[in-house]
Amino acid sequence: MNDRMKELAARAVAAAQWRWLPGMLMRDGNEWARVYAVDDDVWIVTWEDETDTMCSADAPMARPGSDWFVRAASRRALPDFDDPATVGCLERLACVAWRADYIHVRVPIAPDMAGPRAWWAACDYRGHRRGSGEVRGACPRVSCLVAALETAP
Repeated sequence: MNDRMKELAARAVAAAQWRWLPGMLMRDGNEWARVYAVDDDVWIVTWEDETDTMCSADAPMARPGSDWFVRAASRRALPDFDDPATVGCLERLACVAWRADYIHVRVPIAPDMAGPRAWWAACDYRGHRRGSGEVRGACPRVSCLVAALETAP
């Protein structure tokens, strides 16, 4: 995860509407883990291969010689927004927070002199806007979804 994604992940976790959802990929200390279940704790699945080293997030989900571990996540874990499933969960959290059916993200093709810019809108199924905003910086889709989650009523 690069520094920009770490910053976005920390902002998302700090948002009042944030919660972990099953299927999200997280960085917990020095290891990657998938959220398995959520109750009073966040339960994650980690795995080690036959060489006793943590597998990367791209490792096959099951292979001979792998050991699986289910444990509670630490409070310092951050979501990995390079993972498409985690970004989808973030979008769902923003929709629920705004009581919207979808979050529309628009990224202009022509770059702005002040840097990359993107616009978001939380809309109902008829297209009526419930909230909107603009962000600048790298990772425009994730930046918009985090901003939507942070500004939700």
